[in-house]
Amino acid sequence: MLNSESKVKIGERNVQPGDIAVLVRKNKDGQAMKQSLSQQGVPAIVSSADSVFSSQEAEELLTILNAIANPSNLKILRGAWILPLMGGKISDLIDETEEFWEEKQQEMKELHDEWLEDGFYRMFHHLISQHKLKEKLLTSHTGERSITNLLHLGELLSKVATEEGLGIEGLLSDLSRKIDYGGKENEQRLESDADAVKITTIHKSKGLEYPIVFAPFLWKSSKITGKNKGSVSFHKEEAGQMLSFVALDQKILTAEEKTQAEKEKLSESLRLMYVATTRAVHRCYIFWGHIKQQASSALTYIFHDEEYRNNDIYKKRSDEERFENLRTRMSNGKTFRST
Repeated sequence: MLNSESKVKIGERNVQPGDIAVLVRKNKDGQAMKQSLSQQGVPAIVSSADSVFSSQEAEELLTILNAIANPSNLKILRGAWILPLMGGKISDLIDETEEFWEEKQQEMKELHDEWLEDGFYRMFHHLISQHKLKEKLLTSHTGERSITNLLHLGELLSKVATEEGLGIEGLLSDLSRKIDYGGKENEQRLESDADAVKITTIHKSKGLEYPIVFAPFLWKSSKITGKNKGSVSFHKEEAGQMLSFVALDQKILTAEEKTQAEKEKLSESLRLMYVATTRAVHRCYIFWGHIKQQASSALTYIFHDEEYRNNDIYKKRSDEERFENLRTRMSNGKTFRST
């Protein structure tokens, strides 16, 4: 498409990188796309790449806070302990004694209790002082930036916890969402985007238009397997009221809650698909084919009837069979070409 000999044009001119937008669901997908494009010599920028919620410190802090929220879970604690923020070493997982880990679990429990009783702000600063996070970070050449990001994250989380009255689960869910989709805080001026492919989240693309759009991740599954990382939110009616719930561990969901969470996840995927596919002025590219667990994706929900997308049957279909079924379902007489 970007080759000077390409037949794809906008009017009479060749397509330029600045004409193209890649819309992704999560910031980490955007970073992966930028890396792939850079390897092919295509200039690209990621919107919100400089948000504090896109930083490594944000992801590490989420893991540490999860360990505090679940002080009895040794697996989460051990994973948090070896992060750069905590300053532990991988060798600690083998070398340290059972008494050492019991002591660390007790520390997490004390922070958990303080979070419940005195709020996030006091717990957060106790965490920094107790584990000497500033001192550990300053041993790295990027330590000052890491400290700035960490303190900024603490400030933002404390603010939202106070203003919205969020408890432990609510605040963790809020942080996880902002890491996935990016926050508007602490955005810095990006390099000129006139001659670069624009990579942004579907959420941030709302209300915008781009000459050509690529939406490479609309095929993702809406299934909750229990192996997925991160929290799960869903709604449930109790005592005549529709309440919001957040499960930090997907394995604790009942069958009914899991079904409801999957329905809401699919609904969100359908909304995102609509936004992504209506941003293009001239052309929109989507990616679809024989992909694991795709039977529960928004694309499959739109393309095929319920019987056809039954997972046991669907996963055995070839790409050509899927396109043929789609051709049959099309009612407007237009041809559908697989490439």
